[in-house]
Amino acid sequence: MRTHRLPCIFLSGLVAFASASASHAQDAPMPACFTQTEIEDLEPRFPILGAYADELSRLAADDPRVPRTDVYLLTRQMVLLERMLRRLQLHADYGCDSAFNAVQRDFAVLRKTNTAFMHGNSELEIVRLDSDRAQELLAKIEGELAAFAEPIAALQPTIIP
Repeated sequence: MRTHRLPCIFLSGLVAFASASASHAQDAPMPACFTQTEIEDLEPRFPILGAYADELSRLAADDPRVPRTDVYLLTRQMVLLERMLRRLQLHADYGCDSAFNAVQRDFAVLRKTNTAFMHGNSELEIVRLDSDRAQELLAKIEGELAAFAEPIAALQPTIIP
């Protein structure tokens, strides 16, 4: 009976310590990977871009002439936007350089894909979207992405291990 008592006392002490440590860790906010100044102009644009991308993907999905792979790529644009926003808002002790690289990469993919749908791109096997409304949305998306270019290029992660 006595042999079980010592491990139980040890484990209950360990649980109490872990609980206190976790509580303390939750109280102290992690540092932001990017300063608020760097992202304050970008954050409000994400819902606008998301709305345009959503409408464009629904428009393409309803058009039987648009290949299903193109509908997938258009829908993927929304995922890339959400992923970029999440990474720009990241608070972490490490991995900010990785988040920075991912934001840069996702932004480049967004621009290249959007341009491909505007003009066509044989390398990506994407044909130009012919609908007037699709072209209007693509132009609006391109305008928003153009406004992102400089702030995205100027980003610097605050924490680099």
